[in-house]
Amino acid sequence: MTRWHTLTTESPNSKGFLILDQGVDWSLYLKNPVLLLEHSWGEEPIGRVVDIHQRKHGWVGRLEFLPEAEHLKCKYDKGTLSCVSVGGVVKKWSSAKKNGVRVAACFQVFEISLVLEPSNPDALPCSSVF
Repeated sequence: MTRWHTLTTESPNSKGFLILDQGVDWSLYLKNPVLLLEHSWGEEPIGRVVDIHQRKHGWVGRLEFLPEAEHLKCKYDKGTLSCVSVGGVVKKWSSAKKNGVRVAACFQVFEISLVLEPSNPDALPCSSVF
């Protein structure tokens, strides 16, 4: 069974900016929807994220783990490794700030990673079913 997970919201991240919900570009990610561990681009994927869609407060999706990553799925299910982070690049900055924080008007997602600490503090498993 897969659970819903918040992938990104408009909360300021640890990099000092926020990503507008309407500015998230999933086009490249959807061509190769990999779930990595800790943004390790040179390593094998541990799964993928499916059913990505926008909700009232950000983007959500369901994490699916590969059989060989069962040990990571167990940690995820137990809540000991339960954060994600979107990896990508800012394609366009907004000229306006939001609450004093720099705003990415367009962010191209390349991958999603299971991480110990998320850049976006809201990138956690969802508490409700969608």
